[in-house]
Amino acid sequence: LLCCCRLHCLHVAAALSVWRSLGSIWGEMVEVRERPWRSIVPRKVQRSFDAVLKHMDSLSPKIQQYEAFQNMKELSRKYKTSMLLLSELRSDALKDRHWRQVKKILLLQHKTDNQLLLSDLLDAPLKSSDKVLKDILLRAQGEMALEQFMSDVRDGWNAMQLELVDYQNKTSLIRGWDELFTKLDDHLSSLNSMKQSPYFKVFEDDAKSWEEKLTKLRVLFDIWIDVQRRWVYLEGIFYGSADIKQQLPNEFARFKSIDQEFVQLMRNVRYKPNVLNVLSLTNVQRTLERLSDLLDKIQRALGAYLERQRAGFPRFYFVGDEDLLEIIGNSKDPVQVQRHVGKMFAAIATLDIDVGGAEGAAEGAEGQHAAGGAGGE
Repeated sequence: LLCCCRLHCLHVAAALSVWRSLGSIWGEMVEVRERPWRSIVPRKVQRSFDAVLKHMDSLSPKIQQYEAFQNMKELSRKYKTSMLLLSELRSDALKDRHWRQVKKILLLQHKTDNQLLLSDLLDAPLKSSDKVLKDILLRAQGEMALEQFMSDVRDGWNAMQLELVDYQNKTSLIRGWDELFTKLDDHLSSLNSMKQSPYFKVFEDDAKSWEEKLTKLRVLFDIWIDVQRRWVYLEGIFYGSADIKQQLPNEFARFKSIDQEFVQLMRNVRYKPNVLNVLSLTNVQRTLERLSDLLDKIQRALGAYLERQRAGFPRFYFVGDEDLLEIIGNSKDPVQVQRHVGKMFAAIATLDIDVGGAEGAAEGAEGQHAAGGAGGE
């Protein structure tokens, strides 16, 4: 009986030693398990489980032969393996919509994200759900690229300002058109390409909204650049030549009205130069389309006027419209006109102009006419 008692005491002492050793290790595992899921760093958790396994390997062979030790070691290995998948589930690609699916699959939908502990994930059916979870991860990563692009589009256009330059202290004009059109075309092309992605559905509404905005901008700026270019051209003609004003009084009056409207439009743009703000300007596209039509009518009238000038003096056919307008606009300034003479009269290289007085000027004009006639012959 004494021997049995001694043997029993030895078993009890050994068991206590085993439980003390394993209890210490289990305490380390519990500390890791009870960490909030949202705050864990997978790499550090992996190192914690590695440390637990290393600690267990350092225990004496007598302790390692117990079933409790084997069970705990197997559990530690399972946790370490599970952390490979859980590390992926900590990816930034997984958004709230993906987490709702993950929690439903792992039967954790009753817990909020702030309530989730690492132990909830470790004890969940990860192995049987591995394929479904990886499909969610793959979809999340595919959506992340599209989401980043949509964020770049949104942030880029919300911050983009029109590049304005002062024009003769009268108004501001838009420049940097090439960069603006390139960016519009690139983003419109990318938004259209997104439709081919299997992950497009999530961003469909946002993508269509931006495609509509950028398409409107592209159409609007196509008209705007044409109106601005023609306004600059005609502004120099009508305000730079008294003769043109007299010869085309109706067109000049019409251009004055266009000028006032365009200058006011550019004043509004200067006040709010953000690119997207132009879409909120009252009837901006209709206004620009109307200005374009009016400018077109003025240019046609101007073209007909230049054709009449050429019909009256055929050598004007040797110069382009801009040169001819400069000649007409400077008809009282022979010095300015002289550089075009060689285009109309091949035999004349230059003219000697007497600007000494009225009589000399008259003689100079006669000499010019004679020289022109000689050149024509």
